[in-house]
Amino acid sequence: MDAHEIKLEDLLLDSDRFLDARVSIRGLLAVKHGGVALCVDRWGGAQLTISDQDILDRLLESVPCYVGGQFLYCDPALITGSLYAGEGGLALREVSDFRVFRGAEVFALQEPVEAGIKKRAANAGSGESFACCVCLMDSASPELCTECGARIEHLDLRDMIFVPPHQVRFKVPFSVLTEKESRRLIEYTAKRFFQHYEIVPAPDGLVIESNDIAFERLLEELSRLMTVPKDSVLDRLVVL
Repeated sequence: MDAHEIKLEDLLLDSDRFLDARVSIRGLLAVKHGGVALCVDRWGGAQLTISDQDILDRLLESVPCYVGGQFLYCDPALITGSLYAGEGGLALREVSDFRVFRGAEVFALQEPVEAGIKKRAANAGSGESFACCVCLMDSASPELCTECGARIEHLDLRDMIFVPPHQVRFKVPFSVLTEKESRRLIEYTAKRFFQHYEIVPAPDGLVIESNDIAFERLLEELSRLMTVPKDSVLDRLVVL
């Protein structure tokens, strides 16, 4: 049975109706070190706690976080889970579908490991899979990758020429990101896109070695994090 979709402010007006039911709720995702919640308009106002223990890890694996501010995330979201009355008030657990909207982009959270295993086992009998050009894994869905959540694109590879990747060495100055911010972003990019980065600390930044594909992925994430074009990010890095 499909979950009922509702705005958080409407759900809070008639919450008893949805207790112990699966619901898809639209609201403002707010995450800081004190917890994860879906809010009507701001942290500390009317809100719904998300109680799944792994929810922050799933967010960090799938959605770039903000750095240097009060919130790790503060974005519109659509979350599907089971509504219940917890000790601290209404809460959501057993989250399955979780989408975060940032500008024109939509990020789909990776599902819990146990659910992913069951889904892949259920699809294994069909024998049909779809190649994802983002994570390079096989997807059970022809539309959204069941591994990383990216949209599946159909490419004609017949006239394409393989160009092997080459090594790139560059430095992220501490004037651009702190060491902690840089390491967290590199770790996120490596996990999400299955890339590898060698990190060598320097007095004024982090020297990073990777192939050009991994470098391009990191540029994209830096551009998204800093909300500036990739060319502007490249001007702030030091290519060695």
